[in-house]
Amino acid sequence: MTAAIPWPPAAYEALRRLAPLAALTGALPRSASSRAAPSRIVRRLERRRQWSGTSDSTVGQYIRRGHPGALTVLVERHYTAVHSYLRTCLTEPGPVEWATEETFRRAYQATERGTDVFMVWRIQLLATARTVAMRVWAQDTVSPGITTEFRQWAASGGTWPIEARVALSDAYTHLPMRWRTALWHSVIECDDPAVLGKVLGVPKEKAPLFSDRARGALRDAYLAAYRRKVENRLPCLVYAQGRSLHPVGASEHWSDSHQAQCTFCGQVESDLSDLDHQLRAQLPEKLLGWWNDTAYREMRRSSLPSVDKALSLARRIRAGECRRTAGRHQ
Repeated sequence: MTAAIPWPPAAYEALRRLAPLAALTGALPRSASSRAAPSRIVRRLERRRQWSGTSDSTVGQYIRRGHPGALTVLVERHYTAVHSYLRTCLTEPGPVEWATEETFRRAYQATERGTDVFMVWRIQLLATARTVAMRVWAQDTVSPGITTEFRQWAASGGTWPIEARVALSDAYTHLPMRWRTALWHSVIECDDPAVLGKVLGVPKEKAPLFSDRARGALRDAYLAAYRRKVENRLPCLVYAQGRSLHPVGASEHWSDSHQAQCTFCGQVESDLSDLDHQLRAQLPEKLLGWWNDTAYREMRRSSLPSVDKALSLARRIRAGECRRTAGRHQ
């Protein structure tokens, strides 16, 4: 990482005047905006500037190496999503706050131990949050602090959907991490380019390009797998080859008649003709099991950015790990 560039004295005065605006944007809480020292704002903005070109994958590597600021960056980027996901499981603020901290603590401990993260960081964190929420449910299965939908899902065994349509999720899981990250954040989460740029470690102006390239990579992987599957069925192979040449849609003079007779190729056409919709419909439940799409999006929309909560949470986790490590050496 590059060394921090000192801020000129005039910048401190400018930030002091902009403190109320910083409160509105989440850089500073409203209650503290009038009395916070400019240096506090500078530290936050400086940290964001230093880490702005660092992808989630690289942040995870810094956590593994013991970098003190890496956990803070990870929490800042994903706190709202994890907190919102847990609100689709739990109804009371106290347990939601505890479960959010426990989710990041478990992720931090696993990464510090050297456990590799094979999933997109956001997916990994949401999967951990689901496990923590299941623990809360198991302690009192009829608690009013559990949402009705999550209680029903947990009581049914917390099962994943069993269905024949696995081609899209299989193709997704075989993509490189960067493409999986781009698709999850841009298509499933509908994050804006600034957020996508942070988790990918690229400028926000380039983020949409990465999303488009990820879609192309997913189509190619999907069709390559399908061609291998139907290599002995000439009509299906012709369709798959033609679909590769026409990413937006197959040529009508032959594809329509074949799809009308072939269930398998018709399923391919359904998956690829509206790729974003099918990803949102199939992928989250396949990867997470529990997914209340409507509630999750509503929770995220209604959640205000809370940088202070994220920073406090990261500090508590680091302090707790320091005490735990010290206790082992006594």
